Amino acid sequence: MSNVKISALPAATTPLTGTELVPLVQSGVTSQVAVSNIKTAPAGSNTQVQFNNSSAFGASASLTWDGTSLTATKFSGALNGTVGATTPSTGAFTTVTTTTSVAVGGSTLSGSGSGVQFPATQSASTNANTLDDYEEGTWTPVDSSGASLSFTVGSAIYIKIGRFVLVQFYFTFPITASGASNLIGGLPFTVASSNNYCYGVGRLGTPSAIGTMQANAGGTDIQIYNSSNGIYANVQLSNGNVLASVSYITT
Repeated sequence: MSNVKISALPAATTPLTGTELVPLVQSGVTSQVAVSNIKTAPAGSNTQVQFNNSSAFGASASLTWDGTSLTATKFSGALNGTVGATTPSTGAFTTVTTTTSVAVGGSTLSGSGSGVQFPATQSASTNANTLDDYEEGTWTPVDSSGASLSFTVGSAIYIKIGRFVLVQFYFTFPITASGASNLIGGLPFTVASSNNYCYGVGRLGTPSAIGTMQANAGGTDIQIYNSSNGIYANVQLSNGNVLASVSYITT
């Protein structure tokens, strides 16, 4: 074969099949080798993903692919997007750090502050060790005693963490002669049933005393008890303020 410049050679048909031969110099001897044998040994161990490590192949046990699952045990820097869209829908992570917020249960991030955001409607979990809800809001105490009383509400708020609910309220009884036992309805979540009575404490304006608040199991109402374990009648609370907090377990 006469000397011919590479640029003068005809173009090869691509893609190559791997059976083509190319010359090389090995230990001072010019030899031939098939294209399929020209390769660099991968870095790392089996299933480790290859990456550019200063112009050489690199690999790490922290990033592996077995043909089905991609496993990453370390993250650094920003990871933006919806899990399940650009990242796996499930995964095991040693540490996850976010600079803004995390939305769970299909909720949409509010864009305000930083934290974990839950959906407006709870996506309940049957796992006892899963926190599946957090919520803050207001509620309206109403008369459920049958006396058709109208309370003047100054404030009524709640915080719900999982099944735990804390309510705080301040309202005033109207002037009334009703002898019915007080019954304050309107709790934001139903109290758990099966004898799950829950309690709180409050200050009463009429009579001037400390009252025990009982959240009734299976309902959405509270009753105010006196120090003798009796239920106050509406007339005994007439024209008086009620300032209290009650914590309970919901269903």
